[in-house]
Amino acid sequence: MALDWTSIVHGPGRPCVFNSDFDIGYRPKTCVFSFGDVFFIIIMSVVVEEVVLGLIDGLECKKYTVSSSSSSFTCTNLGATLVSVLVDKDEEMTLGDSAEEVFSKFGASGPYYGCIAGRVANRIKGGSFELDGQSFSLAVNNGPNALHGGIKGFDKQVWQSSIREDGVTFTYVSVDSEEGYPGTLRVEVSYIMTPSSSSSSSKDGDIELKILYKATTDKPTIVNLTNHTYWNLSGRKENILDHELQLSCSHYLPVDSVSIPTGEVRPTKKDPAFDFANLKRLGDGMMSVGGTNGDPFGFDHCFVIDGGGGDEDSPTPNHIATLIHRASKRMLILHGTQPGVQVYTANFLSTDPADAPHVVHGAICLETQSFPNAINTPTFPSVTLRPNEVYKHQAIFRFSHLE
Repeated sequence: MALDWTSIVHGPGRPCVFNSDFDIGYRPKTCVFSFGDVFFIIIMSVVVEEVVLGLIDGLECKKYTVSSSSSSFTCTNLGATLVSVLVDKDEEMTLGDSAEEVFSKFGASGPYYGCIAGRVANRIKGGSFELDGQSFSLAVNNGPNALHGGIKGFDKQVWQSSIREDGVTFTYVSVDSEEGYPGTLRVEVSYIMTPSSSSSSSKDGDIELKILYKATTDKPTIVNLTNHTYWNLSGRKENILDHELQLSCSHYLPVDSVSIPTGEVRPTKKDPAFDFANLKRLGDGMMSVGGTNGDPFGFDHCFVIDGGGGDEDSPTPNHIATLIHRASKRMLILHGTQPGVQVYTANFLSTDPADAPHVVHGAICLETQSFPNAINTPTFPSVTLRPNEVYKHQAIFRFSHLE
């Protein structure tokens, strides 16, 4: 049956009127209705659509699409994964699987498309660490190291979900000793849309996507959460070699042969390939990094954000990165409150052209986080979380257009 309602009139103190085919809920400036298994939430200029994908282990798996007049993003409670960001009506800014593909492949190993990586994102040397005099062993799933939370990290968990006025919130309870980590960790991640109408300087098609992270624990533990979305501003039409990147990062973390930071915090001026103080074509830097011992060329390094690790509630978080694609006249500006950003240029995707666009250098990840292997490197910012403390940070991705 077509979506046919008699009328919609909403505002403070005024009812929403639909025909009897709909279940209706109402609060000021908000209309909620369902049609079959599809739920719609109309909140000012943002619409949230919920679709049930099916069940996994008895848990309901859902897809959410959050839309404004010209842009949208889609996410799922499977791994709290961001699966799509559309600008200019239908131009895809991410590289990854659809929510339906995430559902069909769920639990299988993959490139972490769009997921929340945790309990500790990135690598922990040897899959082991010591906290308060006690040793802990983790699953080793990346050569000799632990990566992105282990064999069944947060990306392979079904999260709880709830609709909020400006997006979706996912929650997950990671029990004590899950993947070897101590303490029961309660995690909350929200994806929020700010449409272009929120800013007088915005143009139609602009979108601001904010990711909010929060966690608490009942025992001392370690935590480092990030989102692992792969970005491509060309709309998947080409690889990222002609994208240009600028980073507010005057230092980076050199790594050893298995991608563990050496402990040095090196000025980028010492290694020109890592110097993104000004906009620079990615292909001019990344093709001189790696390429030894069978490794592919490209970046998979943590850059140290100038002034990073500041006020996690700041209304004006630090600028981290600007990414542009001149052919499409698109720009992505990233702000956040973490001390580091892992820049990964999709070095380990397929080398078979038939798999395009899911191929090596087909996208770039800009993962705001603390430093890799921080628990084993005393000079790095701490990733320890204790009872009565709150872990939280934010990342803001703003898409706009070049003049």
